[in-house]
Amino acid sequence: RQVLEVAKGNDIEPILILGLCFGLRKGEILGLDWPDVDFDNRQITIRQTYTQSARAPELLPPKTAKSLRTIPMPDYAYERLHVLRCKGGLLSTGPVVRERGRRLGPQAAQRRMTKFVRNHNVPKITIMSLRHSFATAAIRSGMNTASVSKWLGHTDVTTTLNRYVRPILTNLHDDVAIIDAGYTVSN
Repeated sequence: RQVLEVAKGNDIEPILILGLCFGLRKGEILGLDWPDVDFDNRQITIRQTYTQSARAPELLPPKTAKSLRTIPMPDYAYERLHVLRCKGGLLSTGPVVRERGRRLGPQAAQRRMTKFVRNHNVPKITIMSLRHSFATAAIRSGMNTASVSKWLGHTDVTTTLNRYVRPILTNLHDDVAIIDAGYTVSN
């Protein structure tokens, strides 16, 4: 939330919103077009990615069939994306754009992120780490792992489990109270 507040009005803001509020992959963030953002139903649809190929960036289908998905829009994302849409005007292809409203390429997006981190008092973050932060925060907040897997567009929930559900020592110490309670005999 603090990083999002620092980024308000900055050209990096839409990347941070799409990464931290939706858990999108870098190519999904860059491939999102305004018609994919449904403000009436408060949801976004991931239908393409914009990634760097050997020659130049190109639009491609999502990584897997499950990566093609529709995700509900959290309140914060709805409010900020609506502001950005109004600000961008009709020339803008999507939330993440260059000066004249054209799609921002993967390398330029990473340079934009690096510049933001360098110029602001924020932790070192990358576009890829935004997805990890979303997944970790969602799981730690109690969201069902299968739901997080759907948000992320994983083919199998085990991918989510292997990448994002890592026990933390403090959580293990908290969990011991649950185990102790199971062995406690009440008088």
